[in-house]
Amino acid sequence: LNEVHRNIYAPGNGERSNAVDVVVVLTDGETNSGSFDRHTYESGKEATKAEAKILKDRPAYVFAIGVGQKVNVDELNDISSDPDDRFTITLDSFDDLNQRDLQYMLVKRACYEQITTPSPTPRPTPPAPVKTTPANKIEECKETLADIFFLLDESSSLQTHTNFQKELNFAITLVDELPVVNDQCQVGVMKFGDRPTIEFYLDSYHTREEIAARINTI
Repeated sequence: LNEVHRNIYAPGNGERSNAVDVVVVLTDGETNSGSFDRHTYESGKEATKAEAKILKDRPAYVFAIGVGQKVNVDELNDISSDPDDRFTITLDSFDDLNQRDLQYMLVKRACYEQITTPSPTPRPTPPAPVKTTPANKIEECKETLADIFFLLDESSSLQTHTNFQKELNFAITLVDELPVVNDQCQVGVMKFGDRPTIEFYLDSYHTREEIAARINTI
């Protein structure tokens, strides 16, 4: 989260002032303090919460997706934007990322968070949820101007590379539903485990095909 607001959304790295910022965090665990930093369990939690607040105060809309039984729902709620029932999503397994209803829902919600000119304060109030059906997904998103960044968990708790591949496939599927044409939507990706690794910035690629091909190389 620190890397996103400090680097990804820093001036000159592709973020646009007239586009809404959307961050999608995907994880199967919680803040793991003490192994790679000097935080205690509690101070690590507070640091995560503080970094998320900085990001949301840009403002950016943050979706937190937790997979499996080891996620901390309270922490996911601290990371995500409000209301929690709109921006926090919990799943039983990585296989659930392949659900079309979930994919449509997330794309539509991301599209609905667009605003003409983001302002640091106050944080915009999200519109009410809408019915999620394949029939109206293109209509909902066709005017979207957004900078969307994925944070994908590759920590050892995933246990197998197959689960990480499911995260990558999920990101590719969402990109395929977004209006990337003419740079309406820009997309970037970071993976994190012991440390964050920026795979590509928001303005690195400009077509769905380029983005999907690059994600497939991660």
